[in-house]
Amino acid sequence: MWDYFSLNESKNIVFDKWTRLRILYISVFLALSILANFYWENWLTNFFYFISSIYLFLTFIEVLEFAAKILTQKNILKPGISAKMLLHSGLTITSTVVLVVTFLTNNFSLNIFLVTLTILLIPIIIGYWLLVMFPFDYSFKNKLFLRAKNHRLLLKKLKVIAVSGAYGKTSTKEILEQILALKYSVEKTLKNQNSNVSCARKTLKLDEKTNIFICELGSYKIGDGNEIADFIQPNCSIITGLNFQHYSLFGSKENIIAAESESLKFLPKKSPVAINWSSQMCREIKVPEGLELIKYGIIRNDLPKKVLELNQKSTKISKKSKITNEFDIYATNIKLTSKLTTEFDLIYDGKSEKLETNLLSFGNIENLVGAIALAMNLKVPLTKIKAKILDLKPAHGALEISKQDKFYQIDDSYNANFDGIKNAIELLSEIKKNKDLNIPKSVVFIDDILELGQKSVEIHQQLGKIIAYKKIDIVVLLGRNFSKNIYQTLSQEGFDINKVWFWDSRNTNEIKQNLNTFLDKYPDSVVLYEGYQSRKFIEPHGD
Repeated sequence: MWDYFSLNESKNIVFDKWTRLRILYISVFLALSILANFYWENWLTNFFYFISSIYLFLTFIEVLEFAAKILTQKNILKPGISAKMLLHSGLTITSTVVLVVTFLTNNFSLNIFLVTLTILLIPIIIGYWLLVMFPFDYSFKNKLFLRAKNHRLLLKKLKVIAVSGAYGKTSTKEILEQILALKYSVEKTLKNQNSNVSCARKTLKLDEKTNIFICELGSYKIGDGNEIADFIQPNCSIITGLNFQHYSLFGSKENIIAAESESLKFLPKKSPVAINWSSQMCREIKVPEGLELIKYGIIRNDLPKKVLELNQKSTKISKKSKITNEFDIYATNIKLTSKLTTEFDLIYDGKSEKLETNLLSFGNIENLVGAIALAMNLKVPLTKIKAKILDLKPAHGALEISKQDKFYQIDDSYNANFDGIKNAIELLSEIKKNKDLNIPKSVVFIDDILELGQKSVEIHQQLGKIIAYKKIDIVVLLGRNFSKNIYQTLSQEGFDINKVWFWDSRNTNEIKQNLNTFLDKYPDSVVLYEGYQSRKFIEPHGD
């Protein structure tokens, strides 16, 4: 919360024009009240009444504006309904009304002042009830976790896979579930519901018919992984990749590594642990002795020669065999096909297998290789896997590609981390460069990456360099906090700034019109949507 309120976006929301109006009204009212102690005339009473009436009228306009936004805005995210939310909302609303009613007087202006002051105090009222409810909430959660643990211990034959990492968790979970379902009865945590409470509730729904439970572990502070792993009692684990996502929450690289690997302490001896060895931060994870470490990843051969040589040197590739000593299983020779599929060579146990999948981007191939590694460890035959991976369903909003009337659409709006966005931009560039596809132009809508703390500016500058290097044709900057950093970097890298469009809530329709005009001129272009704000522009998925 503190990290969010440090952003320009939140400051503009909290201290919007209406909040500033309320503060101005209260300030004027207090100033006049002080003046009235020394100098009182009938005109001052009338003036009190006048400013209160003007303020009341403007408040009515505010309500109308808010209602208009609700009625006209599409794809509004509704909060999940829970008993805790209903109780907290009820307490907040009731106490606010009681405060207002208690202090009502016969004085019109004074009543308006008191109501305005109460509205400004609502955040404090909300915080007060959260504080009051905390002991009860803490007790409820502990009882829930204990029930989940006892239930889990009854399921002796159940195999639980803990999925953790700073990025790639949900996509890996979805891929893994589809592959393991070839042989087992599989349950998983839903969508991105990876909090301790969500995991506990899902655990309580498991029964003896389930062979494997795939649990995505959300981690927002040190100890979250321990809390979930304690009641799910995992006997397999996969760590999908680490970067500086959530840096502002953890404060250091060491804390990120420690938090995302907490579940390893709960694994029994000889349990398999698949770790993305392509992620440099993952190589710093301290794996407890006695666990079976499976190092998976990708080796890219599309990089410039100097970068490739460095990559090969760091992963100790043998010139004769071309097999790395660093990986147990990996993908190489990764290529985008004219059918918009991905071909690659899977290398494992000294063997090579040519595979093809409908999943796109280097990031998704990393996720797929990790899922294959764990599935093979769990005795799912590669022959079955090979047939399945050509028809996998990606996680919603995670590089879902569809053909619209005028263009190819890549929906990556669920993505919110640097590595994922970098991979998506590289994919966008590869699709445009593929001669068989004959794609004329490329467009990217890109939102801010949050929770990066001190790394925010640096990482958004890196995004600007990647966009410029990959020669994307049109860039639509959606972020309200770090768009200027991307823009400045694009300008420094020689990118045509006339091809950079800035978005705010007032020019949404204008950008849609500009995009349609552009697509009319360059039909069959490819458009990539990155981040939450891009959902305002996404068309319904085509075939």
